[in-house]
Amino acid sequence: MNLKKIFVIYKKEMLDLVRDRRTIITSFVLPILLYPLLMIGFSSMMSRQEMKLEQQEIVIYVNDMVRDETSRELKESLSQIETVQIMDEAMIYDESTYLDLLQDKSIQTLINIRDSLSSSGYRIFNITCFYDETSEKSSLAYRKIRDNLNELEEVFISKRLEKIKKNSEILNAVEIK
Repeated sequence: MNLKKIFVIYKKEMLDLVRDRRTIITSFVLPILLYPLLMIGFSSMMSRQEMKLEQQEIVIYVNDMVRDETSRELKESLSQIETVQIMDEAMIYDESTYLDLLQDKSIQTLINIRDSLSSSGYRIFNITCFYDETSEKSSLAYRKIRDNLNELEEVFISKRLEKIKKNSEILNAVEIK
């Protein structure tokens, strides 16, 4: 086919499209109006759902195998998180029971606190978090706990540095602005 004939056919089809009012409305006007409304509607629905999730009570279980002042401070810090409720500790700990509770969504996170020593002789807390990645509530609980523990780690590090009379600014090797 000749390029000129193709152009003539294309021009004729476009004129037919423009002549029909319904085609113009469904092709141009409706998408221009509906897409922004859909985006605004979905984003407001998601933010409302997120706010509901933030306000729900989160139940966690903390298995403290260390049972000293620092681990109590750690547990106290976790209890200070907004909307977090720590389940009472059982006399006998059976991990499979609590993993079943996690699977049943009775608790959102299971936390095990153990301690060990680093190669330089400093005490390290090994904290293991079990949570259901498929549950939004459980993932939110994990994020809140992780953020809280990261802040608490900075407090513990600054206490250690004060103990050996070092300034905590020594840890800031790079400053990003």
